[in-house]
Amino acid sequence: MKVSRSKTEYMCVNEREGSGTVRLQGEEVKKVQELKYLGSTVQSNGECGKEVKKRVQAGRNGWRKVSGVLCDRKISARIKGKVYRTVVRAAMLYGLETVSLRKRQESELEVAELKMLRFSLGVTRLDRIRNEYIRGTAHVGRLWDKVRKTRLRWFGHVQRRETFNTIIPQHLTEKLSLLGINTSLYNWIPDFLTWRPHSVRIGNSTSSATTLNTGALQGCVLSPLLFTLLTHDCAAMHSSNHIIKFVDDTTVVGLISKNDESAYREEVQRVTASCKANNLSLYVEKTKEMVVDFRRAQSNHSPLNINGSNVEIVKSTKFLGVHLAEDLTWWLNTSSITKKAQQRLYFLRRLRKAHLPPLILTTFYRGTIESILSSCITAWFGNCTVSDRKTLQRIVRTAEKIIRVSLPSITDMYTVHCIHKAKKVNTLHFPAVWKEQR
Repeated sequence: MKVSRSKTEYMCVNEREGSGTVRLQGEEVKKVQELKYLGSTVQSNGECGKEVKKRVQAGRNGWRKVSGVLCDRKISARIKGKVYRTVVRAAMLYGLETVSLRKRQESELEVAELKMLRFSLGVTRLDRIRNEYIRGTAHVGRLWDKVRKTRLRWFGHVQRRETFNTIIPQHLTEKLSLLGINTSLYNWIPDFLTWRPHSVRIGNSTSSATTLNTGALQGCVLSPLLFTLLTHDCAAMHSSNHIIKFVDDTTVVGLISKNDESAYREEVQRVTASCKANNLSLYVEKTKEMVVDFRRAQSNHSPLNINGSNVEIVKSTKFLGVHLAEDLTWWLNTSSITKKAQQRLYFLRRLRKAHLPPLILTTFYRGTIESILSSCITAWFGNCTVSDRKTLQRIVRTAEKIIRVSLPSITDMYTVHCIHKAKKVNTLHFPAVWKEQR
């Protein structure tokens, strides 16, 4: 990899007098007062005024792109509000959940939004119509309420990342010693995780530093890897069981033969004990169990008991965005996909009435409707019934009539995704099988 010296910049926050310079390969790196990181502008003085102005400009640019729809008198105010929330407000709120806004900056965002809403509805300030009526007509809530909602959602993501805080360096090093890790790396990881000073800064106030000896750094690339190494020993003990781990979600799949559930229940208890040993909390309230039984004489299955609480037995569940039913049919998943796609067909019709060109309509279809129809299609489409396939194909035909162009069928989507998935799979090496010819 090559480091571009011309693009490399650095910024100092709360810079002290007499600070030195940064050099890269003998050349001095350019020092800036503001830096663009992941689409957001960070200033050296800790202010966010330029980021707010940038968000306002981004909202205005998005409004200009869809002004043909927002200013069309033939389109209802409700549809205008939906288009505004999807295009304009999304651009204005990007990254604001991590920005500490002042009252003046909140007012700046509110004023810019109301100007665009009034212009879209054909209302001026001379009409003396209150802002609440404008928002109610367009079905657009207050901007600050939306910012607060996005902050709470972001806070939820941060709380769910606390899984990495459960890493205990002593337990991790014990498991690393069993994996044959290099000695230098083995000694570096505990030093990396322990004796870390931590403080909180709000404005110009900084709390006293606290030393942390548990957990991993938030946002560090090594955190997911260290968590995976910590839980690598949580594997199936019986050949009839299989454990699927995705981040901090764990799924236990067990095959029960001759009404013998001992291996399956023992595996669940082993996973429970592994979570306790690794300082992880198992949420029994969110844990679900689904039984797949095709026998003629079905017996009652007693629920699992984890930490004194019974696990709820359900007839269907959602796994990685795909609905699974106890009879292993895909009608529930197809119904969910069809419902989502039909909701977006409504917006496609409204865009067609706005006389948008077929190229833009096709782009909208591929981004909002085809992406839903082809979600995990390689896993479920092959076992769909003819009725389910016709239901999905009906969505594609409806979109073709709206756009008036030919679109790939649902079967073509499945074929393309299967080929694309097959190219990603590494070549498997099987032992040679020799057949003796006589």
